[in-house]
Amino acid sequence: MGTYIDDLKKALGRLEGNVKADLEEIRRQKNEIQSLKDQIYKAVTTGRYIRDENRLVLSAPEIVIGNVDHDGVLLGEGGSTVIIRGNEVNIEAAGSSMTGGSVVTRAASIRQIGVDPGKDGTENVLCDGRSEVVSIARSIALRTEDSKGCLARQAVGASSGISLSSDNFISISAAPSNKSRKSEVENSIKELDKESKYYESSAGKVKKSIDSILSDLSDCMKSQGKLSGSAEDLITNDFDLSVLEAQFGRLQQALTVSLSEYVRLQALRMEAVRKSDALKKMNDELGKKSADFSKKTNGAVVSIASEMLTYMSIDGDGNIRENPEAGIYALTPHVDIVATDKTGALMKDGSMSVNVMKFDLSTASAKLDEKGEKGDFTAMGDVTVTSKNITV
Repeated sequence: MGTYIDDLKKALGRLEGNVKADLEEIRRQKNEIQSLKDQIYKAVTTGRYIRDENRLVLSAPEIVIGNVDHDGVLLGEGGSTVIIRGNEVNIEAAGSSMTGGSVVTRAASIRQIGVDPGKDGTENVLCDGRSEVVSIARSIALRTEDSKGCLARQAVGASSGISLSSDNFISISAAPSNKSRKSEVENSIKELDKESKYYESSAGKVKKSIDSILSDLSDCMKSQGKLSGSAEDLITNDFDLSVLEAQFGRLQQALTVSLSEYVRLQALRMEAVRKSDALKKMNDELGKKSADFSKKTNGAVVSIASEMLTYMSIDGDGNIRENPEAGIYALTPHVDIVATDKTGALMKDGSMSVNVMKFDLSTASAKLDEKGEKGDFTAMGDVTVTSKNITV
């Protein structure tokens, strides 16, 4: 045990000293601490740890996993956590050849985040080339409801294809930013630096507790050694040895709790430092691009392709909205509407029709006051109409 205590002290020192190391070194230090933790956990009987080196199968017509009673009902109102952790996690629901199985996920908040959580779940590493959320099906439906208390409509998928609907708001954006993103990154860096200092301070307090426990363990072992030097000593000092053994067990239990908390805090501190460093590099890149960000293309594209495209200002009941707020608005420096083939030649039956009560075509430029209410309109620019036949 004496060698173990020395090894543990050294490993904890290395873990604390390598907070700013690269990701691979940080993970290596975590592995070292993990192997040392396992040694002491084996001596502590609190809780149950079930493991098989080959395969573990739970089989039953119905399986409930969680902090539940015999009926599968949660015990208490909170404090229950279920974690599934592995390198490859598959959830498969098989059924008949016609209907198949089903997987239902229900919670007030459901999140899917394409990052590597690390073996302890404290990391959020964005993997280059593989950060993805992929959904593939014959039918996909996404819907939000402006409801209270319960959902008003049943969860029914589209017959085929993708259905996207909302009672209020849908935003599709491909608009990278520089100024606003730089501000967000800088705010995130400040928060991460605060987190890092908090975890460092908290870990320091737990480390003092660990040092005290290790010192008490060392003293306990020395006392045991003095009282058990011979067979006669074992008989004479039986009561004192039993007291020391009980004390040793309590210290081991306390060490496991403090050690787990210390490693957790240091892991969170390491992750905060790693993310802060990554964001600082990102912030530098944004700073380099800020001067000409608005002048150069950013490569962002939104592409909508279909045989037929329909735009309608209607509500959920199919009513055509005629209020002043209804309409289709486009703001862009260039608008092209063409009906040409791949060679640029006009399509034989290509046409464009505009049929409205009022049609306004203007090249007037507005110069409004600061409130945007009053100002002047000056006609400028050009209107060019080119055609073989023009009928008015």
